[in-house]
Amino acid sequence: MGNIKVSVIVPVYNMEQYIITAVESFEKQTLTDKEILLVDDGSTDTSCEIMKKCAEQYTNVSILRQSHTGSGSARNMGMKHAKGEFIAFLDPDDFYISDDALEFLYQLAKEKKVPVCGGSSCDFVEGRFSIKGVRRERIFTEDSYITKEEYPGATGYWAFIYERAFLRKYHITFPDYLRGQDAPFFVKAIACAGGAYCSSKAIYAYRKHHKVVKFDEQRALGLLGSYRDVAQIASQYNMLNIQHFICRESKGELGALAYKYAYLGSSDMLEIIAEMNCQMDKDIIKQYEEKNDKLFLEGEELRKYVEEVQQEKYRFIDKLQKIKRVFIFGAGTTGRKVALFLQRNKVQAEAFLVSDLKDNPNEIYGIPVREVGKEMCNDTSYLIMIATFWYSQDEIEEFLLHQGMRNIYKLDVRKFLLWLDEIEH
Repeated sequence: MGNIKVSVIVPVYNMEQYIITAVESFEKQTLTDKEILLVDDGSTDTSCEIMKKCAEQYTNVSILRQSHTGSGSARNMGMKHAKGEFIAFLDPDDFYISDDALEFLYQLAKEKKVPVCGGSSCDFVEGRFSIKGVRRERIFTEDSYITKEEYPGATGYWAFIYERAFLRKYHITFPDYLRGQDAPFFVKAIACAGGAYCSSKAIYAYRKHHKVVKFDEQRALGLLGSYRDVAQIASQYNMLNIQHFICRESKGELGALAYKYAYLGSSDMLEIIAEMNCQMDKDIIKQYEEKNDKLFLEGEELRKYVEEVQQEKYRFIDKLQKIKRVFIFGAGTTGRKVALFLQRNKVQAEAFLVSDLKDNPNEIYGIPVREVGKEMCNDTSYLIMIATFWYSQDEIEEFLLHQGMRNIYKLDVRKFLLWLDEIEH
């Protein structure tokens, strides 16, 4: 190989089912002078044998190995050995949407003379490409340069390429957390670059619903630690939109994990919560928290909140058991969790409701998926639970009201996750 234009780094831990698809996605890329580094993170399945066969088949495949210390350290190892002018990251269960994805990003980065350049991404759910429920910061509606002050979020880093010399100059690496290592890396890259050039072109397919990660205390501390780091970077570089992003995230999984383990007495979690409350802009927090200017409650307020949420759970279940027809609006991650929660509490949802059946399966967990129908208005004993991320719930409620629905319940995702015995991602 001549001068490498792009090095693609793939951390691998027990991904025997998907490695070949990921490597083939890379090999199909029209970009010349590329390499892929498969970093085995102590796999115990047949991943190593599969990677070895890939290296035998393709001359631009390299294999690195380490003990099982996490995907962050695996990516860092890959960066140390990469030879490319730019670096990209590919998870072993994901793939590039188009064959010219890397060539497009490389040419765009060179043309715009930027060290960080990326595109849009979509979810790959049960064999279908979908943008339903995809985080807003992962979809760009136009090609433009987005400054660090304007950048909207901390996810979607894998749809970008990064100049290797730039990463080395600013010592940008992945922290050693069990969850969420990508967010500090991505935000620091954008901060140090001053922004990123972003394209509306769909680059990356993120596979969903094929695996479940159960949070324990260490994983929860990793995720909260990563957001603490992001909050620190956002404060240092005046990235107010990133602070808005953190406030939104606190309404869901992030907030539920913080409260769960703080309530259980984790001193490390209590420390992270206190640090994040100090780092965040209080005026921004007030836009999301009605009664206080803290991102997270602390002390006695935190204890009372968690205990009140648990009491609310039992009242809600009792209410649902008396309703004739229960529907779940939203067939994504949250909607699926709600369906399982209802089943465990002897409440059977009649259907998942969606605004459009396109890109949705016919059924989930044996529950049919169907479009909202006005015929439901004829039955007064029904309830529609809006089980989506909070920022889309008002729009969905307005849609349902326009359809004639009246019995609507907007699920508080943070509270709902605290109702569960285990929080899963």
